[in-house]
Amino acid sequence: MQISSSIHDPDRSCRVSCQDEILRHRYYFVVGSYGFFPLGTKCSHHQERYCINGKCLEFGDDDVPLTETLRISSAESPDSKVGANNTDDIWLWSLRYDGYKDL
Repeated sequence: MQISSSIHDPDRSCRVSCQDEILRHRYYFVVGSYGFFPLGTKCSHHQERYCINGKCLEFGDDDVPLTETLRISSAESPDSKVGANNTDDIWLWSLRYDGYKDL
């Protein structure tokens, strides 16, 4: 079954899951590449986003991915503070090629 993504797991809708028969709020995800929905599966109701290798990517008018969501720990972030009680953050990085800049 395909379940909706969440802010803490934006790629969740690209992973195959099974619902527990007794505990209806519990889902089990298939591990590894066998647990990915097929290439091009729609993964958002509100945006033009499609599954690519287990990631829910947004595409532009030219059919090129715009960004990829990465879930990293705040402790791995260059802006994190030592000893701070941080939660997970979602970072975006561009996949679009904008050409080389003069150095």
